[in-house]
Amino acid sequence: MPSSIMLRLRLKSCPRCKGDILLEQDHWGWYQQCIQCGYLRDLQNVVEVKQQQVQALPTQNTLVPHAGHSP
Repeated sequence: MPSSIMLRLRLKSCPRCKGDILLEQDHWGWYQQCIQCGYLRDLQNVVEVKQQQVQALPTQNTLVPHAGHSP
């Protein structure tokens, strides 16, 4: 097996048939595939997920003094 291809096995974790999932990476990114039923799903890159989480964060509001407090 070429060193650029990584292989991992997750036992009984297929959402369709509860079969065994292979986590693999190819030139286009990570994906998971069930070796029993053929379920296939592309996985997002960790960097893409982090960027989406940062974009989803609410913007910081400026602090406004409460009524009754003088600056």
